[in-house]
Amino acid sequence: MAWFIILYILTFALMTISVILFETNSKKIIFWCLVFSCTWLLGYLFYILFFSDRGCVNKALILKSKEDKIYKSLVNFSLNSNESDSQLINFARQVYDANSYKNSTMEIIDKNENFNTQILNDIELANNFIIIDTYNFLNGLQKDAVVTSLIEKQKMGVPCKVVYGKAQLKDRKLIKQLKLNKVRCCKFKKGISQNRLYKNTKNIISIDGEVGYIFSNFKEPNKRKNYEIYENYYKFTGDILKEIKLQAYMDLSFATRKFYPVKDTNNKQINSKVEYLYIGSSIENNLLDLLLKAIIGAKDNITIHVDKFIPTESILEAIKLAVKSDVKVRLMISSASRRYGYYTSRSYVKELAREGVVCYYFDGQINSNYITIDNQITLIGNLSLEGEKLIKDLQDVMIINDSTTAKDFNLSFNKSINNSYKLCNPKRVLFREKFFRKFM
Repeated sequence: MAWFIILYILTFALMTISVILFETNSKKIIFWCLVFSCTWLLGYLFYILFFSDRGCVNKALILKSKEDKIYKSLVNFSLNSNESDSQLINFARQVYDANSYKNSTMEIIDKNENFNTQILNDIELANNFIIIDTYNFLNGLQKDAVVTSLIEKQKMGVPCKVVYGKAQLKDRKLIKQLKLNKVRCCKFKKGISQNRLYKNTKNIISIDGEVGYIFSNFKEPNKRKNYEIYENYYKFTGDILKEIKLQAYMDLSFATRKFYPVKDTNNKQINSKVEYLYIGSSIENNLLDLLLKAIIGAKDNITIHVDKFIPTESILEAIKLAVKSDVKVRLMISSASRRYGYYTSRSYVKELAREGVVCYYFDGQINSNYITIDNQITLIGNLSLEGEKLIKDLQDVMIINDSTTAKDFNLSFNKSINNSYKLCNPKRVLFREKFFRKFM
């Protein structure tokens, strides 16, 4: 018995030291030490595989950031001299090394069935290349139908590429089928992939450089509950496709460890004054600075429509400062998932409600996040407001500088209010909300 106690104390001390070395958040250190004290080696194994913030886990994405810069130099990418009337877009151009474009269009597709119908039609019309770059393997797509279409196009001589972050066991058959038919299909980052952070969470599709899509992670609806689902898929044409295509090729080159030059295509001539800027974030340039710039720069109103709201301390304080500056802030989160993320989100929502933010719980599932600023700027994409993911995942965002688009999203928010309930008693904080917030 004495030897077991000594072994327990020594291993617990080593586990504690490793957590202190891996993590910078004191809450997480305390939480995991409590877990180790109860579960010992089993809890430590669980932590190492799924939750540890080890340097070796993000090493590949640091390399990705460096290789993106090299790739841009090889394809002679350079910033244009166009100045925008939006300070946020000018800031994003400088910090994230991205160009803004006009002469482009965006179509909003509000149903997954309609999205799949359009994708299959666009794949059938492809003549030059198809790149599908998703977090989950063929995320949100009708996999069997898309795989069949990709194989047919590959046999016709159209190069088809599929990049994915993770796949389920049932996807292995489809992946093998693609590879056997010479469709290049590969994982974005090989090696350690169980960790919940440091993921390439972008979902983008580029077809011939003539059509592009961006969208958020698709989540299967809960069949046991008849929830309303808010989801949007965004289809782009015009000059902005140059940036979407560039990001797709950079991800493809990194995943395959092979240089693929960007194929020149003649984009359709579109006459539009709406300004777009697309950003694929990196470990070195995450989207936190962009969000802070957007919130701090707001003068009239801010609308935040997200699945979960677990902000960093800087974003939380920026929103409070905006309210004190007489900026009207509205916030909506989903109430469909009653997991720890939901209760953590509620604790932050209640804190902001006490400061004067108008808060709603959407009685359904939110698959598409967006933010609008001053009825002029709209942010869409696979943009998360979950602190660690925001900083450590590779996400993407499309900035749209257009009053009509912003007003349309605000009208969509107003419609969602009809299926929501307003937070009226923010002072009543549940124990589970306090508990989960302490360790998130």
